[in-house]
Amino acid sequence: MSYSFNNADAPSTRHIQYFEMLDNRGLWYKGWKAVTYHGRLPWENNARWSFDEDKWELYNVEEDFSECHNLAEKHPDKLRQLVELWWAEAEKYNVLPLDDRFQQRLAERAMMDKEKTSFVFYPGTVRIPERRAPRTQNRSFSITAEVEIAHAADGSDSGGNGGNAEGPICAIGGVSLGWSLYIKDRRLVFCYNYLHKRTYVRSTKEVPVGRKVKLRYEFEKTGQEKHGAGGIGRLYINDEKVAQGQIPHTSKFCYSFDEGFDIGRDSGSPVSEEYKAGALFTGGNIERVVIDLVGERHIDAEAEARIHMNRQ
Repeated sequence: MSYSFNNADAPSTRHIQYFEMLDNRGLWYKGWKAVTYHGRLPWENNARWSFDEDKWELYNVEEDFSECHNLAEKHPDKLRQLVELWWAEAEKYNVLPLDDRFQQRLAERAMMDKEKTSFVFYPGTVRIPERRAPRTQNRSFSITAEVEIAHAADGSDSGGNGGNAEGPICAIGGVSLGWSLYIKDRRLVFCYNYLHKRTYVRSTKEVPVGRKVKLRYEFEKTGQEKHGAGGIGRLYINDEKVAQGQIPHTSKFCYSFDEGFDIGRDSGSPVSEEYKAGALFTGGNIERVVIDLVGERHIDAEAEARIHMNRQ
């Protein structure tokens, strides 16, 4: 659209645009628009009719911008032209084949996700959608962060401004559900937020400064429930165990609808009450974070599909 910056009256160079979402389809072409509704609201699983039964509508948006007057019967040839163009555009942009299954497709994706069990993340990883982040629900897992902690501003190891590493190393979820691994007052802390009830596991030793350190959190699922079972959380600094605590409950299916997964920050609402929204890791450099998933993850694919359908 850069051609319009110096000439506000320049005619548009775009003449065609296809649309498809949830099997509802449309095409705009030189001032005309053809649309069809496939018979399923966003929160419904099944369409009310087949693709062959879809009824296309036609509008002249140059004269009827609000699409009040369906001209499909008055201009059948124009409608046929736009529908054929839609199929051509759909093939061009890999929209085909159309597939109006919904819960089944989400369940298939959930089953595919379970195979990957080890992830490596680097600084700059921000707001990864939860479905693409490590699926830590309903299983044991570990987080290993390789971090270089800066000296204090005066060059000592006693802290002070610039020497105190603070903030999230990694986090997922937010103010209602989620977990966060972070440093606070030179202590390594893990917070598990279960429906606003936060459990903190806090190291008994300070994180050493002026050197590279390996910070690790391990969650061992000990509860017998398939979904949402609790377990034991353990913290390690350079392979030395420095804390252990009971995590009574965990999320069954998801942490949030819109928060995401971050490295070096908590970019959405805060998981922990010990830092503010948008908190950044400061006073050091995160080299990488490794998350390993242990054991089989119990999946209720149908329930997960319902949750993600409601997100739509």
